[in-house]
Amino acid sequence: MHFEATEVGFDGAIGGASNSDFEAGYHYVLFGIDPDSGDVYFEYDDQANGSVGEVEQVVVKKQFVKFVLKAGAMVTVGFQQCQSGWPEF
Repeated sequence: MHFEATEVGFDGAIGGASNSDFEAGYHYVLFGIDPDSGDVYFEYDDQANGSVGEVEQVVVKKQFVKFVLKAGAMVTVGFQQCQSGWPEF
């Protein structure tokens, strides 16, 4: 899955990005440290796609962030539509 973020941000220890201001197909990612296990919780598009310890690798580039999941799926968040908040993301 790939989407261009229109908003990114953090609220305490929880980070996320979405394309909520974009017309076509809503997508989002949400991540943070699980207080019980200390592992990373990662969710995309629905709580059914969320779990602790699922992220195998995070690739950070100037134009995008790619989350590689243990199941083999990849979630890529581009920033061309979103300028504010991207450096913190």
